[in-house]
Amino acid sequence: MLAVVEMLSVEDRATILAAMSTWRNAFLAEGRVISDGDHELCLVPKLDVWLKAGQWRQAEMPFYSVLGQMSAPADEIVEINPPKQGLPGNNRGLIGRDAEGKLWLLRTGAIQVPGGVRNLESLEAQPDLQVQVRLSNGNSKTYYKVACLEGSSAEIVRQTKDFVARAAKLRERPAPDPLQEQISRLPGTAFYRLNIRPQGIDKVLEVVDEDQIAIGWSEAATLVSPEVQESEFRDILHAAYGDRVHPGKSAGEMQRFLQRMKIGDVVLVPHSSGVYVGRVLSDPVYYPELVDHDTAFRRNVAWLKGGKPYEKASFTDDTVASLNARGTCITLEKHRDAILDVIYSDWQALSVILDAEVNGTGITSPSYSLIQARPEQIYFRQRLMEMYGERCCLTGTTIVDILQAAHISPHHMGGPRVNHPENGLLLRADIHGLFDRKLLSVDPQTMTICLAPSIAECPEYAFLHGKKVHLHAHGSRLGQHFDEAQRSWKTLWPDVSTS
Repeated sequence: MLAVVEMLSVEDRATILAAMSTWRNAFLAEGRVISDGDHELCLVPKLDVWLKAGQWRQAEMPFYSVLGQMSAPADEIVEINPPKQGLPGNNRGLIGRDAEGKLWLLRTGAIQVPGGVRNLESLEAQPDLQVQVRLSNGNSKTYYKVACLEGSSAEIVRQTKDFVARAAKLRERPAPDPLQEQISRLPGTAFYRLNIRPQGIDKVLEVVDEDQIAIGWSEAATLVSPEVQESEFRDILHAAYGDRVHPGKSAGEMQRFLQRMKIGDVVLVPHSSGVYVGRVLSDPVYYPELVDHDTAFRRNVAWLKGGKPYEKASFTDDTVASLNARGTCITLEKHRDAILDVIYSDWQALSVILDAEVNGTGITSPSYSLIQARPEQIYFRQRLMEMYGERCCLTGTTIVDILQAAHISPHHMGGPRVNHPENGLLLRADIHGLFDRKLLSVDPQTMTICLAPSIAECPEYAFLHGKKVHLHAHGSRLGQHFDEAQRSWKTLWPDVSTS
C-alpha cells in the first residue's frame, strides 16, 4: 500500500502568482494561442488539451483557468482557479510544496458534471495521485496532483492533460441521479448545521467541551420520546410555550434534531470564524437539570480535529452562507461535497476508531463487550488511551488488549459530561471490575488507592493499597465514587477500619 503523500500549502501571494504563471507559460510554449484581449485560449493538439485563461493580468488575482480536450473543443472539462488573495479554501486550486521543496498545482477531486458534482474518488483507486495538504490554519485537506511546476513545459502540459483525461471519465458516465449523487461518499450519512444559541445566548463552547450538541425549547420535555409523531410536535411546543415561540418553525427545528438526525450523521456547529464538525454518536437524551440552561435536549458527538474548529474560510462561499443562515437546525445536503472536500481525511481517521469491530478494540472480557461496542464508548476509550499513554492509570499495565475505559460516574447517571475523558479512567480489566463494584477507589484528597478490606487481604492486590497515583480525573466525581465506596465498606465490614 502506498504511503499518503503530504504537502504544505503555499499561501504566499507572490509565490502563487509565479507558480500559476509557470503553468500558463508551459501551455504557451507547447501550443498556439488565440487571444481576444481579456481571454487567452491556448491549444495543444498533439496532447488533445486546451487551456483558457481569463483576466490573467489583473493584480488582485481573480483570474480563472478552464481546461478541455481538443477532441471536444466546446466541452469545458474542469476549472482550476488559484486561491483568493493567496489563501486556500474557496476555490478548487491550490499550490502545494512537497518534501523536496518542489511546487505543485493541485485541485480538489470534485468535478462538475451535467446534473451535479462527482468526485475523482469514485473512479478506480489511484492513491499515488492523492495528497494530504496541511494548511497554515491547521486543517488538512485532500487534493489531487495536476502537475509538478518544476519540470519542463512539455512535462507540465502532459501531466495536466492526464488530469483532464481523468476528470473527463466522470463526464463520460450517464448523468447522475441527484438522489444517488448525494450519497456517493459516506452513504447513508446526512449533513446538518446546528446553531447552539438558545434564547439568543451563545452556549457553543460549554456544550462542545462536553462532547455534545444541544438544542433549546427545553420546557417541551415530552418531545424526546421516540413515540411522539412529527404531527404532534407543533401542539406540544404550543402547550409548553404558548405564543412565546413560533410553533411551526420550532417544530421543524426540533423534528430534525430529535428524529431525523441519526447516529453517524455529520453536524457542523459554527462559532465566530470557526466551525466545529462532529459525528453524531447517540440518540437524543433529555437532562431535566439543564432546563434553566435551555440545553436539556442533547446528543453525544465525536469532534473531528480533536475538538478544534475548522476555519469558515476553508469552505466554499455557498457553504459559508448556509453556515451563517438564520435558523437552528438545518440540512446541508446540497453542500455535502464541498464539506467533504474539507473534512474527509479527518473523518476517515476518526472512523477508524468509531467503526472498529469489537474484536479489534482490545476488549477481551465478555462482560464488557456489549458496552464497548457503542461507538461513543470506543471513542471514549481512545481518548483515555491517549491521555494515559496506553497504560492502566493505577497499575501501569501496558497490555493494550486488557485495557478498558471505566466511567467514574456511571454512564446511566453521569449527566451531560458522562463521556468526557475527565469522567474516565483507563483500567486493566480486573481493576475495572473492582472499581465498578466499588471494591477499589481513589481518595481524591491524598490521591491514593484504597481497597475494600476483603480485597486488601488478597496478595495479588494488596500492593495497590495506599499507592499514590496521578490522574486526569474530575475531583468531585472521584470524590463521589470514593464516598460511596466508603459507605459500602462500613456497611459490609463494620468492625474493620477502612482508612
